[in-house]
Amino acid sequence: MPVDMMIRGITGKYVLREATRDVVTDRVYRRPKHPFLSPLPSLEPGERFRILIQDTLRSKAVDAVPLLNAKRVRGLADSLARMTSAERRSLNPLLMRLLSLVFLHERLGVAS
Repeated sequence: MPVDMMIRGITGKYVLREATRDVVTDRVYRRPKHPFLSPLPSLEPGERFRILIQDTLRSKAVDAVPLLNAKRVRGLADSLARMTSAERRSLNPLLMRLLSLVFLHERLGVAS
């Protein structure tokens, strides 16, 4: 499907909105897009996501991402053990973005 049918200006899902225009309320029709966020993974000691974070943020792959300060990224990984559960949870969005950058650069060369 051509992009101009999916997005018009800043309106996403354009074709879907137009197809359902006569069956949805004006409020629903005009509502801005809301991203779906999955539940936050656990960063508790021994949990698989925490192990992935530690392995990835300490790897040489971090050095290859020009957007990242590898020393600070590793410092963040080091500090996770001293944080409370609430502090670690608050960092989940940042950690997910860091993982994404490293994986995209490593696998696709995208984050250059």
